[in-house]
Amino acid sequence: MDLLLRLLRALWKMIISLWQRRFGPVLTMDDSGIRVRVGPQIAEGGFSVIFHATDLDGTATATDTAIAASTSAAGAARTQQKYVLKRIRCHDGETRSGCIHESKVHYAIMRQQQENQRHSSVILAAGGGARGAGIASSTVESIRDSLSDHVMPLLGMTFAKNNTLCYMLFPYLPHSLRNEVDRRIFEPMEEVNNSNKNKNGSTMTQTQKNQKIKDSLRMPPWSETTVLRWFEQLCDSVILIHASGYTHRDIKLENILLHMGGPLSSTDTTSDNGSGSGSGSGSGSNMYRGGGSHDSRSGVVLMDYGSAGALTRSLATRRDVLEIADEASQRTTISYRPPELFMGELRDAPSGTAAATASTPKDVDVDGDEVFDHESVLDYRKVDVWMLGCTLFAILFGASPGESEFSRSTGQLLIVDPGHNKMLGQMPPWPSDEAPSSRWYSADLKELLTWILNKDRTSRPTVKQTRRRVREILSQKPSLFFGDGDDARMDVESHGMDMAFA
Repeated sequence: MDLLLRLLRALWKMIISLWQRRFGPVLTMDDSGIRVRVGPQIAEGGFSVIFHATDLDGTATATDTAIAASTSAAGAARTQQKYVLKRIRCHDGETRSGCIHESKVHYAIMRQQQENQRHSSVILAAGGGARGAGIASSTVESIRDSLSDHVMPLLGMTFAKNNTLCYMLFPYLPHSLRNEVDRRIFEPMEEVNNSNKNKNGSTMTQTQKNQKIKDSLRMPPWSETTVLRWFEQLCDSVILIHASGYTHRDIKLENILLHMGGPLSSTDTTSDNGSGSGSGSGSGSNMYRGGGSHDSRSGVVLMDYGSAGALTRSLATRRDVLEIADEASQRTTISYRPPELFMGELRDAPSGTAAATASTPKDVDVDGDEVFDHESVLDYRKVDVWMLGCTLFAILFGASPGESEFSRSTGQLLIVDPGHNKMLGQMPPWPSDEAPSSRWYSADLKELLTWILNKDRTSRPTVKQTRRRVREILSQKPSLFFGDGDDARMDVESHGMDMAFA
């Protein structure tokens, strides 16, 4: 009976989904003119609901071509989903202003992309351009450009029901990096922890169970090269956002999607102007636990710009400091939050420092970025760098260092409550030297993380310095074979080869 009820629920859900795809409500984006039919709900968050959406005017045909690489050809034909529609309920004017602000951030980033292309003498697609005021087009070229720069393009926005609902339209990318991390790190551990029997049927002792966990931790979830390529792409996306005049302020694993395939190989873009440099090698990572996904042909896409803000914030008064901490508690994720965003870690400027000088840069660094007086200004670009470091750690081990500890007996990652004191402790935490997971990654990568996660924001590297160091590490990676394409190149670590044994 229980099985029959589950089948009936699944059948009913399928009928509702099919009905919504054919007869769901129709929306027109005010700024881009794209008309879509609202499909079934995909997910629900604290402030928004996500739906599938399909195109009504045929303009999405090119869009499908652009994002078809994010799924198999058969999968694209099967789902026929062109867009993702984000619905935000606007209870007040502040929420509506927040939606407008988020759209402005998206469009500023897309304009910066076009500006970078002009400086790089890249010819823009014929017929591209806005149907609205200053918004980038939704042509195949503009979508591909955004995904290649590892940022999420906004394809349109509209308000409905007397401005009580806001809708934002995005390309459909079904692969979540959070889900991939769970599948490769946490799900195998759940299987091990839930198994209490040996092969002969006898109950395992705790020592035997610990050994089983250690055996399952011998291989990393991804090759180091694959992870570093993804992190390099994240740095590229953040550099582009900063060049647009904004900082992200909520970089985390949950805000990253995977773009499977497409124009994201390392041979496509190699400039140092903020464009992405691709996913590079790592084709052998299919041999790692979970396997099956083409990591060598995937790239990351940073999304959710609802918390984005200006590059700096004044520290001229005590009120400034209190507002920064309060805003961080509402708009940033605590386990990714740097020490300076916790109450008590910032101080207002020394007496006599004028508020007017707080936003005046003191100098320009070697990368051409403005340098501010850290006593009178909080540089949110350094906040983004800390969050990048936490995200890198989460890709490597499964969770942010602000919520992570490692079992002394097995080296298995344990999730703990994040908080202020946790951020002031050892950053990042590491598994013990005896644990198999401590040998997943090289000393260079551990040094990179320690360098990024510097609790002193004035000594923390910039995002461009971070990207430069990542590229240096990648350039030192050994390769056994080279060929014409990504699939022909195999690095040592992606095959888990024991070089000491060799």
